[in-house]
Amino acid sequence: SPDDSPEKSSVPAEPSSFDILVVEDNAVNQKLARILLKKLGHRATIAANGDAAVRALKQRAFDLVLMDFQMPVMGGIEATAVIREAETRTGRHIPIIAMTAHAMAGDRERALQAGMDDYVSKPIRFEDLRRAIQRHAPPGLDMTALLNGVDGDRKLLCELIDVFLVDTPKQLARIKRALARGDATGLKEAAHALKGSVGNFDPTHAFEAVRRLETLGRENNLTDAPAGWRVVEMEIARLSDVLRHVKKKL
Repeated sequence: SPDDSPEKSSVPAEPSSFDILVVEDNAVNQKLARILLKKLGHRATIAANGDAAVRALKQRAFDLVLMDFQMPVMGGIEATAVIREAETRTGRHIPIIAMTAHAMAGDRERALQAGMDDYVSKPIRFEDLRRAIQRHAPPGLDMTALLNGVDGDRKLLCELIDVFLVDTPKQLARIKRALARGDATGLKEAAHALKGSVGNFDPTHAFEAVRRLETLGRENNLTDAPAGWRVVEMEIARLSDVLRHVKKKL
């Protein structure tokens, strides 16, 4: 039967844009990776060695890591071990793709055994990189799903994003105060409230980070809560940036 309802506003799904940490000490390879990632629509941040990569991951959230194998200060294997060990406390798993030389076939097996998720051969080729990222990068926000959730009402979605961006810093402050007081119940309640807000927009990384923090509060686990809080801070910062970008498209 014909549908007499007003036509809903929708937008086609678009390829997601990811924040990718490139861990590479060679200037030529750094530039090549940056250019290829830009062509693929992604944002690249460069770390010159494994130690710099570990520090970068503590400061902000990335969607994926491209990790060179042999570097000064700290190599790819050692850096991956440090990252994976830290993830046992945060509950997160960031995809790490090794960049290995063609001639070093044994490096590929060592990379996977060390906890890396995949590898691409050097010199890096556009299509190989695209496929590797496609295999491991997390799903981005689905514009169509966001609009469908508000019955195609772009104005309402803009308003909801504005409310989220204004209200979320207050909710984060509640969590921070609960942690400072050592108040597990307050932590659980504040995280639960934030989880409800985040769930309207991102059912994946940010939601899971907040859900885990809520669980730590419920279990009175204030030992692991600071690490969980750092992940929440980074994921919420990233989600907020994405929502600002979404709003510009509406």
